Amino acid sequence: MQAQEQPGQFHMDEAAYRPAPAPPWWRAVLNLLSHPASPAVLAALMLFGLLFAFHQVVSGAVEQGQQRRMITAVQAQIEWRCRIRADSGHRAACAPTGEVPALKDGRGRDIAVLTTASQ
Repeated sequence: MQAQEQPGQFHMDEAAYRPAPAPPWWRAVLNLLSHPASPAVLAALMLFGLLFAFHQVVSGAVEQGQQRRMITAVQAQIEWRCRIRADSGHRAACAPTGEVPALKDGRGRDIAVLTTASQ
């Protein structure tokens, strides 16, 4: 028995509300996720991703530290050479700038140059 429609009410049959069937690939994903081992596999993949990200961050920090130590050593060597010059005209010419020549890292890339004036 169907209910009477009231004036001003909108009525649709239930078939209009029925969702479309899921695509086959979605059913396969749901079947994989319902497997008992799937939480462990997902956890292992997440752990691997986090370890990879941590490795990238630490490697970048180590490389940056190496570059900073190399630049500091070159700056110290330049300052030492300027101090030991016997001719005061040469000493005055090199002391104010203290610029470091271009350096290359292990991969052949230019290292950012720091000057003693900016420190």
